[in-house]
Amino acid sequence: MDNNPIVIPTSEGERRLRAAVRVLMSRGVWSVIAAQLGLILLWRRVLSDDTTAASIELFVLAIALAGFLYITAGVSQALAASRDLVGLRAGLRAGTTCYGPFLWMIAKLVLLGGMLLNIAILATGGTGGASAATEFSQKMPGFIPLVQGLLGFVFVYWLPIVFVRRDFALFKTLGAALVTAWQRLPHAGYLAILTLTPALIALIAGDTMPLFAVLLINLVGGAMEWVAYAYCVGHLQDQIPG
Repeated sequence: MDNNPIVIPTSEGERRLRAAVRVLMSRGVWSVIAAQLGLILLWRRVLSDDTTAASIELFVLAIALAGFLYITAGVSQALAASRDLVGLRAGLRAGTTCYGPFLWMIAKLVLLGGMLLNIAILATGGTGGASAATEFSQKMPGFIPLVQGLLGFVFVYWLPIVFVRRDFALFKTLGAALVTAWQRLPHAGYLAILTLTPALIALIAGDTMPLFAVLLINLVGGAMEWVAYAYCVGHLQDQIPG
């Protein structure tokens, strides 16, 4: 399944269809989504356990998160490196070439996000510091899915630039993503539907959703976000001469 060529699209509709088909038929993408669902289950177990058990499971959660980031980076790189379908083995191979720079870039993004979160908490009368994330979740617990959706909307512009260009400079690629978003403004609605719809459903449903519904929303939402990513990758690939 790693080397199944797909015809280069010649229109906007074909590009969107190709992105959807490519994602739905790529085992590597479904492996990432499965890993994401596994992380959700593990995280819920950690939250529901006692302190002693949670301290052990937090270590397992950290290892699982590292593995999830590895396969995410690998599949993202494999999708950006060709127009073919991507299998799990192709994703794992690609991960060896980009995991280190990708992880360092994400670490810098987390630090930047923490600084901005502290500023936001202080601006709303909070104490900031290490408890900023906790304060944020307490002040606006219902808006966390929406924040996740907005981050997904930003990522589908940003990460394709990172992996197609193989450039892991944080501010440089974020700036390029903003320029691309402005230039491609007429197509923002399509990407917003793919990335924000699952978040809006989760926001409307609230915290009372059963586990099955949570997993289903993340399954469908994950696939939609990967379609958006593949669509943006396809647009960037079309800009490459030759």
